[in-house]
Amino acid sequence: MIAADLAYQHANSGMTLRTWSEQEYQDLLDDPKTIIVQTNAGYAIGTIVCDVAELLLIITRPALRRNGHGKNLLSQFENTAKARGGDFVILEVSEKNLAAQALYLSTGYTEIGRRSGYYKTQNGDSEDALVLRKAL
Repeated sequence: MIAADLAYQHANSGMTLRTWSEQEYQDLLDDPKTIIVQTNAGYAIGTIVCDVAELLLIITRPALRRNGHGKNLLSQFENTAKARGGDFVILEVSEKNLAAQALYLSTGYTEIGRRSGYYKTQNGDSEDALVLRKAL
């Protein structure tokens, strides 16, 4: 997948948080530490350094949500991270994104912290992030 496609899907995902530019995606794609898994429903992208994988985003096409695609992408990301030497995954999720929180908590993630004002919304406000972790 190319950076422009990822940026387009992100911009059209219906997220209220700031979306990433094509250049931000290109920088990730150029980095050998990046993990990306994709299906026709969307993609999951993150990085791995030593034994720590960080999930940065799961984007699913709005018309395909609530059908297990996010869970599938998460599982594929975790499996790829483990195959590349990851012992655990960390991620941040908006305190207001209850659907994502439910997904992560139902698949074994636990809250280990909070980052105040971490996310910027498209209208310039900020939201706290919950920091979650899961052993692989």
